[in-house]
Amino acid sequence: MILKYRSNRMPLVIKLTLKANDPVTVFIRCEDALRPNTKYTDRYNKMQGIEDFLIRMPQSPELSKITVVNENGNDDGFSLVHKAVIPLQTQMSVFDFGNPGIARFITFTQEFAERAGYLSPGEYYNKTREYKITYLSEITSHTNSKVLNTPARISASSGLVEVSKRKFNKYTVPSRIAVLLHEFCHVYANHDVSSETEADKHAATIYLALGYPRIDLINVFSNIFYRADTDLNRKRMNLFIKYVNDFDNKIFSVKYA
Repeated sequence: MILKYRSNRMPLVIKLTLKANDPVTVFIRCEDALRPNTKYTDRYNKMQGIEDFLIRMPQSPELSKITVVNENGNDDGFSLVHKAVIPLQTQMSVFDFGNPGIARFITFTQEFAERAGYLSPGEYYNKTREYKITYLSEITSHTNSKVLNTPARISASSGLVEVSKRKFNKYTVPSRIAVLLHEFCHVYANHDVSSETEADKHAATIYLALGYPRIDLINVFSNIFYRADTDLNRKRMNLFIKYVNDFDNKIFSVKYA
């Protein structure tokens, strides 16, 4: 099943109501119909009965292409009951979005994340040249040139962000944003620059407040931690899940109808 919607680069939520009489795993992808490797969500879920799926899009392409298929790549076993486009709900009061520096970095992050799937490696700046991303084919160790698993890193002294194109090519736009926000928060939001959990919390707060899809936040960090299975990363993954649950259930109690 392929659906297209003229989203006109507006913030919105696409709500799909699906029905399945028997258990079926559905794969849902929303991407830019006009530009390559620019996905706004890419997820799967096992369902039975009638279920709503929300595609939260704080930023959207001119034309959205939504693909919904089963494990075999077709639309057997489920049907579309209803499709709706509804306003995106945000919660901008939970972070200092009035800070011009934070606002400029968020804009830079959003622009870079949308283009990262087809940009060449190189150096990219925001309009004021306040922030810089060095887009590398891969990130390597400073000491022995070994390829590192990390998708991004930031210099605590200069604020320079390095990003792995090999990693970012695989990520959705929201996932790229989550990773970039994490790096930014190390230097510009943390009290302790070296604290991973503090950067996680700040990044998750900004990401969720802007209205990005919860599943893409969980998916990208579970993917990162899968190849670096440590006690700290297990703790961080559990905290990410807690941040999402607490944000939706305690801080941001408004629900989509």
